[in-house]
Amino acid sequence: MAYIGGEWITVGESKGLGAKINVVSKERAVAMVSERGILAIPLEMNWGADESVKIFSTQDWTRDSLYTFGYNTDAPEMKNIKEMYQGGANELMVVRLNAKGEKASNAICSAKWPGTRGNDLEVSVEADPDSGVIENELSKITVKFTASENQVTATYSNVPETYELVGSVVKDGTEIKKIPQTIETNKITFDFPATVDAGNYEIKACVKLKQVVSLISTGSITVEIDPETHRSVALTKGTEKPGTAVETADAAFDFEANKITVTFSNVPEGYKPSVRVKGQVGILGFIPGRLEDMELSGGNKHIVTYSPGAPVNGEMTIEACLTKDKIQVLKSCTYTAAVEGEDKEAQAKTKYTAATPESFDPEIPAKYIVKTFLDGAEVDKQKVRNIGVLKDNDFIVWDKTLQLSETAGMPLTGGTNSDVTNADYSEALNKLETQVFHILACPIVNEGIQQMFIEYTKRLRDALGIKFQTVMPKTEEPANYEGIIQVENSVEDNITYPEAGTIYWVAGLQAGCKVQDSCGNLDYTGAYDIDINYTQRQLDTMLDNGYFGFHLCRGKDRKQHIRTYVDINTLTEFDEGQDENWTRNQTIRVIDQCCNDIATLFNNDYASRIPNTDAGRTALRTDIKNYMEELEARGAIDGFDPSTIVIEQYNKRIIKVEVLITPVNAMEQMYMTIFIQ
Repeated sequence: MAYIGGEWITVGESKGLGAKINVVSKERAVAMVSERGILAIPLEMNWGADESVKIFSTQDWTRDSLYTFGYNTDAPEMKNIKEMYQGGANELMVVRLNAKGEKASNAICSAKWPGTRGNDLEVSVEADPDSGVIENELSKITVKFTASENQVTATYSNVPETYELVGSVVKDGTEIKKIPQTIETNKITFDFPATVDAGNYEIKACVKLKQVVSLISTGSITVEIDPETHRSVALTKGTEKPGTAVETADAAFDFEANKITVTFSNVPEGYKPSVRVKGQVGILGFIPGRLEDMELSGGNKHIVTYSPGAPVNGEMTIEACLTKDKIQVLKSCTYTAAVEGEDKEAQAKTKYTAATPESFDPEIPAKYIVKTFLDGAEVDKQKVRNIGVLKDNDFIVWDKTLQLSETAGMPLTGGTNSDVTNADYSEALNKLETQVFHILACPIVNEGIQQMFIEYTKRLRDALGIKFQTVMPKTEEPANYEGIIQVENSVEDNITYPEAGTIYWVAGLQAGCKVQDSCGNLDYTGAYDIDINYTQRQLDTMLDNGYFGFHLCRGKDRKQHIRTYVDINTLTEFDEGQDENWTRNQTIRVIDQCCNDIATLFNNDYASRIPNTDAGRTALRTDIKNYMEELEARGAIDGFDPSTIVIEQYNKRIIKVEVLITPVNAMEQMYMTIFIQ
């Protein structure tokens, strides 16, 4: 984490920057109050967000649901998401669990996201009747292939000046990029090195106009290597030695058969990583095809390849260097290069077999109308001359290397959702750890996964100081923790997880609840049919277990209403420093709000910025006082006395803070006596 956080046992126990805050009940017992409303949830979805964390506002839901989630707001697939927004969430922070599936596709495009929803997409291409036709320049271009020894030449004719020549070599469906090309005015020459594999290759002769690559002709080439070379090189790692470069940086050496990977870490700004190889006669140069250096990750990784034809064998040294004003050796490592086998002269020979030209209509429409459909409804329409100027839309990514031609509806197929495992939930929770949210929802009835969420919540709340609560269905044994809200009631119309149907609305309700409010005795506004057939004894048992739930009651209109019961969490057994107030979510909201807001205040405005002097501590005391008075004005705390704020200097870099607050709780019961005279 960026800052230290969590609870503390001994003052001064941690290193780094940050604020550690303990919250205990007193023996019977310029900061702003941040707004609430962010609900984090891992979800299975048919469309939309990939595996990264995505945040969707209420506007994304009401205005852009079709593009964001793949369905309109009234679709059955949107019921659980709708429940969360209707409950009160302002933002959903979603990690999609099943996003490792396949994207639906067809001959000219693919779906923007993986998932089964992509199979409901279709595209069509039709001529624009108002634009007429134009002469197809590609229909005049011809290509002739010739082969000699290790070279293949594609000679073009009738290529317009606006086009550039493009060629590629393909073997077994994969482009071979290590074959050098020489491009001249009207031809491309391909040089096959002796190191290529023997076999059949396709030479693709193309032309390119802006972003569009058009295939003109394909030649079939057979490559023979005779005789083969049998030389090989083996590297053995020797001794590592430190250099004299800056202390903060480091380098690691990894060896393979003929490769050395040098990985730099903690390189200071302004320094450039590099490598050099020393032999018996000094520094060796990097020679293409013999001794090569390839930079990756902005220079922080170097791969040195040692080939049999390198200039020296025996023991050598590779140096990891940093360059600023001069070259400094960060670390070095000796290695031994052993070249084995008999060196034979190898020669690649090419043999031309056949060519297949592409056929183009002599006239083509001046413009095409390209449409995208979802469930048969048009969601995008563009008029273009060629596919290269088509813009990707909210559903489709176009293959811009193709040519457009008229076609009826072309459905996309092959879209799949990946299977969801416990590991997917664990990965989602790891991604959420760096985010800020108020409620986390566990949308599944699975004891193992639910226990994972419980332990995650405890670790983040208690060890890292990240304050939030988690809403989930009830488990066989209640969680007994103030950070976990478990919902008792099931629903009658959720086939997959009947017990999980209510948690979506409750999670939205808890996320959007203001710090001074309670979530008890509120009307259910969602769309599920909730099982509320509970006797008073069963409701009492619900409270004894620490379960949040719903009950049936009579409203002011004298009609039956489904309402939340008591706004409680699962805490039923109290540790030292806790009391019955901790069972109320209204109290936990106040505690969490104080911890999050004051930690943010200190981390952003005071840590490593304000001196630990009387003046600095007085400024912090004033900010905490103003914050608490704002909470009191909102009705979240009561009877706040500024004199209870105590800030002491523990040592030159640490301060110790104490403050007494009394969270307000809503009235839940009334006991009245009526006297009759």
